Amino acid sequence: MKRFILLAILLFLLIFVSVPVYGAGTEPEDYDLSQIEAYLEQEMGAESSSFGDMLDRVLEGDFSGALSQMGILAKQAAFSELASNKNAVRQAILIALFGSLLTYFAGAFSENSVGETGFYVSYLLLAALLFSAFGASLSICTRVLQVLLSFLSLLVPVFFMAVAYAGGTITSLGFYELTLLAIGGVQWLFLTFLVPIIEIYVTLLLVNSLSREDFLSKLTDLMKVVVDWGTKSLLGLIIGLNLVQGLVLPLVDSVKSSAVRKAVSAIPWIGNGADAVGQVLLGSGALIKNGIGTAALIFLVILCLMPLLKLGVITLMYQGAAAIVQPAADKRIVACISAVASGTKMLLKLVLYTLILFMVTVAIVCAASNANYYAG
Repeated sequence: MKRFILLAILLFLLIFVSVPVYGAGTEPEDYDLSQIEAYLEQEMGAESSSFGDMLDRVLEGDFSGALSQMGILAKQAAFSELASNKNAVRQAILIALFGSLLTYFAGAFSENSVGETGFYVSYLLLAALLFSAFGASLSICTRVLQVLLSFLSLLVPVFFMAVAYAGGTITSLGFYELTLLAIGGVQWLFLTFLVPIIEIYVTLLLVNSLSREDFLSKLTDLMKVVVDWGTKSLLGLIIGLNLVQGLVLPLVDSVKSSAVRKAVSAIPWIGNGADAVGQVLLGSGALIKNGIGTAALIFLVILCLMPLLKLGVITLMYQGAAAIVQPAADKRIVACISAVASGTKMLLKLVLYTLILFMVTVAIVCAASNANYYAG
């Protein structure tokens, strides 16, 4: 009678505990990727690789398609941004040189008032041109952050379902909550708070450069420190919490799963076979989970690659323009051009930190949740 009760309990564990963990999520078709693919098609075009195709390539170990697509995107981004910003940079250089030339001739003929008037006119034209160009950089940064957050909002349920199917139910729940916290943090801190601060920062730099007196530099330095500390603090906080959870939660799942597998393996006649099948299914689930995570990493890079390159090219172009006009132009003109380069560089860091934050989060989840498989 006792043996019968023990056998019934073990069979109950096998059916109602092991099956939800091992019986599903072992094939790519078990996951609904339609919303993710529809969103990527909307953002990247119908000719882009779908998430399902990328997942199949990853599971087969073929990364050449992803690398070639990244190369094409990098080339397109660099040349398109050079073409779209070369007119603005050329106009900025011409305005700066014309203003300097007008000031020089006015000073040579002792007409300082004419020279100052000419400088202010040229400066206002230059500032209007540069602020319009910075608005385009601001749109690029805001757009890519919104795209990343929308993509991650669609990815998170599928990815953490795969983590749960791979035997990490507690791990899945813990990291799911933390990832939602990271998405909300980027949404509020970066988009709602830091991006407007960067816009105000550039505006104040342009206003400060108009006068010979330096009366706003401390305020702009403070704003730059706030942006720098804000991005690094969120990055360090989320990655630190991920690492702490990665040390504890997967071990809890592995202990529970190991206890169930050992109990199942103790069942006479069928125990060893059931344990072997469970281990195979667990490995399949872990492979699919890591495949989804790797495909997510690739698409995160692809989505950010063009905006990052665009912002980088814009920064270099305006920094180069400042270097070109520095020998001939007034230092206030040089500071005006450098202000846009500095603001665009801050936007570039914002996007880069966001990419690093979510790439490291996905990588930590994939690595930590493998503990359940290796424990077997």
